[in-house]
Amino acid sequence: MKIIKAHKSKEGHLQLMVDSIPKITYEKVGMSYIGSDENNYFSDYLRYEHGSGHFVAFAGREIKIELKDGTIETLKDHWWASSIKNEEHEFVYVGLGTMEELQDCFVFCSYRLRKDMLELAIKEYLKEDFYYEYYDIEKWAKLQYSWYPLIFHGRELPFLMNYKGNIIDAITKERKFALNNYMKIKKTRTFMLKLFKLQYRDNDRLIKLEDNYTNVVRETLPCNEFEKYRLKADKQ
Repeated sequence: MKIIKAHKSKEGHLQLMVDSIPKITYEKVGMSYIGSDENNYFSDYLRYEHGSGHFVAFAGREIKIELKDGTIETLKDHWWASSIKNEEHEFVYVGLGTMEELQDCFVFCSYRLRKDMLELAIKEYLKEDFYYEYYDIEKWAKLQYSWYPLIFHGRELPFLMNYKGNIIDAITKERKFALNNYMKIKKTRTFMLKLFKLQYRDNDRLIKLEDNYTNVVRETLPCNEFEKYRLKADKQ
């Protein structure tokens, strides 16, 4: 696991963008579950304690875990994130996320990582880089996409688009929101219309643009990137 970008809060909490996060699988011990990766750098302990009413684990959400033998277990209400007493190594909590995960949703997930391995990874990282402000990492992550000049009816606009259909200002890199979803009912069928609506100033002129969003994406993106956009849209 290599650190790409790091943030350290005033309280000393770490949030790390990493190249990959090892897979954690579990073994059942009594009614509880102990999880680890193949190198035993990560540890997770789901302690069993009966919950009821409003006092339930993970706010009542179901969680799915994979056991060492590959089977999937679904846990709900009674398994709580905890720590193990008298572990061989000292573990600390750290926020982790890959660039792809943080591009989609800028939230770091909490993991228990061996303290000595974390300190080693931080030491190597700080040889070449430094701690960033929290939201500067988000800005950096979203600029790592391939961006293409936005084309509207054959004219290049002062904006850029990526394969997700996201738009930013070509100069400031600030996010622009041009997607407008509308529900249309025709007889017994319901359709979702995705409209492109964008306005901006060109010197003293106010420019207002409107079209089908997919048409604008198709005109802007190369064929391979548009195919990625289409596949992503089909899953939504």
